[in-house]
Amino acid sequence: MAPNLRRAACGAALLACLAAPAAAAKSRRVENTPTNALATEVLNRLISTPLGRTLPPLPWDFYLIDDYEISASSDGAGRIFVSTGMAAWYLGQSRGIWAAVLGHEIGHALLHHSASWPAFQAELAAPVAPPGGHADRALFGYSSAARFNVGSAQQREYAADYIALMLMAAAGYHPDYALRLDRWMVGSQGDTAPALGFLAAHPPWHNREEQARKNESMALALFDSRWPDAARSPGGLPPPDGKLGPITVAESADKRQLDIRVPLTIEKATGVGLRVAVAFLAGRTRVGSKLAAFRAPDGSLALNFSFGGQASSSMEKRREVTFRLPLAALATTKPKLRMAVFFVAGDIVLDVAYVPVEIRFPRS
Repeated sequence: MAPNLRRAACGAALLACLAAPAAAAKSRRVENTPTNALATEVLNRLISTPLGRTLPPLPWDFYLIDDYEISASSDGAGRIFVSTGMAAWYLGQSRGIWAAVLGHEIGHALLHHSASWPAFQAELAAPVAPPGGHADRALFGYSSAARFNVGSAQQREYAADYIALMLMAAAGYHPDYALRLDRWMVGSQGDTAPALGFLAAHPPWHNREEQARKNESMALALFDSRWPDAARSPGGLPPPDGKLGPITVAESADKRQLDIRVPLTIEKATGVGLRVAVAFLAGRTRVGSKLAAFRAPDGSLALNFSFGGQASSSMEKRREVTFRLPLAALATTKPKLRMAVFFVAGDIVLDVAYVPVEIRFPRS
């Protein structure tokens, strides 16, 4: 499912990829859907590689939970929970993004069963032979166990991210998908973090993205050794790389229109459909539209701009998307709103930003 503007409604309620399993267990389990099939397929691939077989012998199972909030969690006993909000609004049908989320929760289970950690590390340190080649050297000549103090809650998050990267790479899901997940979580967390007390034990998402980039070269070496032709890997080619620039919002000279400018950069997007989607939030409520031209099927205000993928090169491609929104389209007179901006490539959210907007509505 491509992330249409309906997804932006959950932006203000965005939670990081960890929620209490006890809370998840109280919600209704959703079964026998295409999402269940896709997630189970990815989960099985992650645990079926030689690296995955070093994981604790748990009855691994995927639970799709009927919950609007954006969350994923594991109970340490093999059960992994993902909310329908997370699945529908952000993960979609991207196997690579699913692998990043499921791999992280598998990582927490591995850390919970610490006796399996040495076997996991030993497999990473084993000689690697490319297809048809000779195993003449170890991929990693050291154990990274010392890099994480798993007695620390924040370090466990870093360790789970590391485990996810390695499981993804071994199973054929390009590590760049984990970085894309980090990117939009960085943009989303900036809007919601102060209200999320349970995130106090979690590292800031920009720190997690930075740490993931440090580990990416190791994960890429593992991926390339097993999947020299990325196009034939289970996750396919790596996703495009895109980022939103500083977004500006200004009232027109006659005070009856908002001029919204969204700069962005994009590369590795040849042939991929790109889209910028915008929604407005009043608190946690999606703002509706009085004008049909700006109204989504659910009645909320929706702005969309679609354009084709650009040729890839070593240089980033820069462009700017401009929206002109009549104030008369806003089904609210609240002066302080937030604007949620999504940069989407195909089925993948590349970046998210939230911008405070203060409007001086003209008098009737």
